[in-house]
Amino acid sequence: KKNDNDVVPVNTISATIDGNQINFNTGVEAIYSDSSKKVSLFGFAGLGSKAPVININISSGKFITTGTYASVAGSAFALANPNIIYTDTGAGEDAADIFVTDRSGTHPTIVNITSISSTNIQGTFRGLVVRGTGLQSATVANGKFNVNFQSVVFQ
Repeated sequence: KKNDNDVVPVNTISATIDGNQINFNTGVEAIYSDSSKKVSLFGFAGLGSKAPVININISSGKFITTGTYASVAGSAFALANPNIIYTDTGAGEDAADIFVTDRSGTHPTIVNITSISSTNIQGTFRGLVVRGTGLQSATVANGKFNVNFQSVVFQ
């Protein structure tokens, strides 16, 4: 039996970041490309240039399906599977303000896709993201998403 807390409204992304619950429900979008075998999810936590932003990317050498995807230590950024990009100061800010998945392998990013179709993707995510040289970090926990695809590219 599903718990009411398991039901995630459509076109929402949420997570607890360093203990703070954040809903990234503005400008939410999902893009799927089977030629590059990649899914990208994106959302803002409100309006304005300083609104926090999250971007979740899942890349694979195979078609993206339901299942668990975990980051691999030392993987190249373009091949990262999966990765979380988070900024607490808004899009377009200095690159030094951006947190990305920890590539050391000590704290893997994990994305679990529970449902995927040609129109929608649902699942959970968690991980540790680091800023700059890794001296600053943020814990991403209890992440959930339910997003309709805006673009699906089959080639």
